[in-house]
Amino acid sequence: MKKNFIISIRTIVITLFMMFLSIDYGYGQFTGQNFSFELGSYDFWRGYQAQNNSNGSTMIFTPWTVFNNPATCQWQGADCFVINSNVNEFDSRIPTLKKIPNGYTKSTQINCAKNNKNVNMLTYDLDVTDQNCLLTFNFAIIMESPGHPGYESPFFRIEIVGLENGVETARVAECALFEVKGDVSTAPPGWNSFTGGIWQPWRQVSMNLTNNLGTTVRVKIILASCEWSGHYAYGYFVGRVSPSVLNVNACGNEGNAAVIEAPPGFQSYEWFANPEDLPEHLLGGVASTSVPLFTSTATATVPANNIFSLSTANYDFYGENYFVKVTSPSSTVGVPGCVAYMKTRVQTIKPITRYNVDIDCQLTATFDNITEFPFDDGGDKEFIWDFGDGQTATYINTDPTTEGNISPTHTYESAGTYIVKLSARYDSCINEIEREIIIPETPSFSLLDTTVCMGETIDISIQNPAITTGVTYTWTNPNDATPFIGQVYNGTFNESTEIIVEAVSPSCNYIDTVIVDVQEFPDITLTGDTMLCDGETVFITASDATGNTQEMQWSLTDPGTPPQFNPNQPVTSDPVFTYTPTGDMTIYLIARTGKGCMGSKSINIKITDPRVVANKYKVCPEDPVVLTGFDAVDYSWTANPPDPTLPAGRSANSVTAHPLETTVYTMRGYGESGCFAERTIKVTVIPYPEGEIYYSPDYVDVDNPVLSIKDVSKYGVTSRWDISDGTTSEQRSFSHKFNDVSGQSVEIRLTSYNEVGCSDTASVVVPIELFSVWVPNAFSPDGDGRNDRFFFKSLNKLGDVKFEVYNKWGERLYLFESPNFESFADMSEVHGWDGKFNGKDVQVGSYVWRLTYKRQGNERVYDKNGTINIIR
Repeated sequence: MKKNFIISIRTIVITLFMMFLSIDYGYGQFTGQNFSFELGSYDFWRGYQAQNNSNGSTMIFTPWTVFNNPATCQWQGADCFVINSNVNEFDSRIPTLKKIPNGYTKSTQINCAKNNKNVNMLTYDLDVTDQNCLLTFNFAIIMESPGHPGYESPFFRIEIVGLENGVETARVAECALFEVKGDVSTAPPGWNSFTGGIWQPWRQVSMNLTNNLGTTVRVKIILASCEWSGHYAYGYFVGRVSPSVLNVNACGNEGNAAVIEAPPGFQSYEWFANPEDLPEHLLGGVASTSVPLFTSTATATVPANNIFSLSTANYDFYGENYFVKVTSPSSTVGVPGCVAYMKTRVQTIKPITRYNVDIDCQLTATFDNITEFPFDDGGDKEFIWDFGDGQTATYINTDPTTEGNISPTHTYESAGTYIVKLSARYDSCINEIEREIIIPETPSFSLLDTTVCMGETIDISIQNPAITTGVTYTWTNPNDATPFIGQVYNGTFNESTEIIVEAVSPSCNYIDTVIVDVQEFPDITLTGDTMLCDGETVFITASDATGNTQEMQWSLTDPGTPPQFNPNQPVTSDPVFTYTPTGDMTIYLIARTGKGCMGSKSINIKITDPRVVANKYKVCPEDPVVLTGFDAVDYSWTANPPDPTLPAGRSANSVTAHPLETTVYTMRGYGESGCFAERTIKVTVIPYPEGEIYYSPDYVDVDNPVLSIKDVSKYGVTSRWDISDGTTSEQRSFSHKFNDVSGQSVEIRLTSYNEVGCSDTASVVVPIELFSVWVPNAFSPDGDGRNDRFFFKSLNKLGDVKFEVYNKWGERLYLFESPNFESFADMSEVHGWDGKFNGKDVQVGSYVWRLTYKRQGNERVYDKNGTINIIR
């Protein structure tokens, strides 16, 4: 009884892992030589033979027998590996199956139509480089299908595994496996049936090993007869290695910019733009978030389309960089095919053929060739124009004499409609475009140029029109935003103007221009001495920058606007006017051109009366003072007392002096003839202040830390104080209390300013005095030489000192007085109370003392008291 017929196909592409069988036979690694058996031998291949002892789910073989020359391997008298060289030879059991697929000249047969468990395997060890990373497998399979469980039936298997030091490692990808088992009853899509079995017509599968560059992989092809020794399996195989590249037809086809061809044999192709030219490892993210430009997926009978036609619109929009996502076939439901990405740069060489045309109304067409060559590495270029009237023009880049035919001008014999075709060629890539143009009839006319004065209004008329009806004339003046329509143009002109006139008829437009030359009014310049001394004569000379002046009139009165000649005064061509003014006045000149354009100019005459000013009238010694004269041509300066810093000579500029003391400066203001008048100015020099600080007392008393401070600087009028405790002040004098007297001294800094802001500084350091008076609370007047007398102690100078001792009845027992007291040592033995009164020892017990005194520099009386205990 036959079992279900099942095919398990795992995808073979790009990255491959896991191996189903480990073989550690060492053999050389190669880079693809004889992978397609082009040598007609098994050079670089190895053959193996074993027996199939598999169970349904596990492949189990007897130990492999290795054949370095697979052609020597046989089974039951039949060759297990045979090189096929006849491209027209067919299989003996499947008469429609060629032993060699189209596009190849060789193939190999693996296994033979014998039973008895025979298993054969071919292997090829490949060093993966960028020149061989694309593997293409072609195989055709014939196997009986007895329906035994799994691997007990005949089966076919291709697997790619890693190889390190000659030892197989894991399959290089989960999908790097393709296998067929004869445990099915019905041929799946793409397979055919024969009596007792199934057969696979030639099938091509590709895989991309780009991710395995620099490693060694092993290609393993296995065909096994059934474990029950009753059914066979054999097949044909041939492969090819090549770079993983995309072929680009840069000329494209029809309306496309280019045609890109990916390697065949994949299950699906998805094409995307790659405008940022991202590397392969980032292309998966682009593919997952972008809409492909083109996709194609294989069916059971029709392979996927591996060719992408890139439209000109997409090329213009996306640019030069693109990639394809290829997915290999999957042989197992739920297991996706392997995915790879291949990218390319498209530099189309197809010319972008375009032109513009400008048609005038003289039967002439001027063509503007705006064809672009997207890629230009110095190839041959050619343009062929067909003007549609039987005339042509050709440009060839190697013939300089044809340069004018890139954008030619062509004159037609008559008006009409013509088809103009432009063909552009780059090397062998041609693109052409044709357009219909209309050559119209001509509404020509003429215009008369004219000359007017600036601001004059005139009429300009159309002359000699070729068409008298149905024509509209539009006048465009660049100085007028609104065009005028009509045959007579009226305008006012302030500058020379070129007016464009366009005649529009039903068939054509015609353009001509008229020039209105505007003559400027005289541009008069008057020169001569304008700063005079009283009684001097002025000579004024006139000149006209335009050169248009023909007549002139000099006047001492304003000629008005617009200027007019005074009929009561003479007209002259003499450009020089002589006059002796009696005061400040204005002289006028009226000028007239040959066109009657009139202009005027005036010049002011001034009698010298100079003035002098200073930027400062009070300064500190040597401060700069800027002295400036007015109402003269130039000036000279002297000083009293002399100022050596004052510049010598005459100058029209201000001068700078640096007086040491109060100085009177004398300025001479000169007229243009050299006459002068003198003026004086006084600059007062204020001495610098001499910084000095007064303060009282001479120290800072910790008990009363107040100082009286005063600015006593000579010439000082304002003050700026900076005290070391951070206090600032601008008072001339003030009292200041110090809150922090923990240091040794304080510093007082003064900046004193005079009335013009010049300054001097001074500073003082004032010591801080710590005051103390100490009075003991007991003594023992027993004559032992220790602590026998009672007296106070102080290291400070004291004034008006009075020290007293009283008993409890108020009787004074002791008195010490001193107007100035200064203690440098223990004064008790000199001045102290000895514990006696009237020569007798007082009783042991407590007594009251009182101490009064004044401190140096302070009129306050300090009054202290306490008790003293006598101990005997």
